[in-house]
Amino acid sequence: MQRIAKVPRRKRKKKRKEIWLFLDEFNTSPDIGWFNELICNHSLDGVALPDGIKIIAACNPYRERRLNQKEKDWFGGDSLAKYVYRVSPLCEGVKLHLWQFGSLPSSDERQYISEMVKERKNALNPSVQEFFEKELITITDQLCISQEFLRQKLHDAAVVSLRDVERCLTFFIWISNHFYKQIAVSKQIQYSLA
Repeated sequence: MQRIAKVPRRKRKKKRKEIWLFLDEFNTSPDIGWFNELICNHSLDGVALPDGIKIIAACNPYRERRLNQKEKDWFGGDSLAKYVYRVSPLCEGVKLHLWQFGSLPSSDERQYISEMVKERKNALNPSVQEFFEKELITITDQLCISQEFLRQKLHDAAVVSLRDVERCLTFFIWISNHFYKQIAVSKQIQYSLA
């Protein structure tokens, strides 16, 4: 039997793992300078972050509220109260990296809402799922109508978001499951009394 010579393994380059850090609504924090260093300088307290750490961040827009005189008096000296979101001013370095995404077109928003509704079906009690399946389009329609209603009535395109849809669906699932339990208990009592 011939001996197979051991072939030295080439040193494998270790693939560096990337860690993506998402900072949401970072300008709602008063520590905006710290975020500036993190985002723009890729460092923290003067210490460089490893190359494998990637940072992406989102900030809330600076949009002033339409306040009547009573509200202006109420908020008084609160300098952040004049904004729709309580935001701190961005550092100049961060402003260089801003990208305005705007809002979703109605057709895209509808598609997202439809998918969100479909995904929530499994959170329902199995006996309610069949009814839910039949009403998917109606539920999606009503959520889209409510989003548009709020935008029009409040004269603000950004007043609602998909987070509101998620909250509504969470409540809808809870109330549906709770209602189903009540019906099941009621039927159980009726059968036991019969």
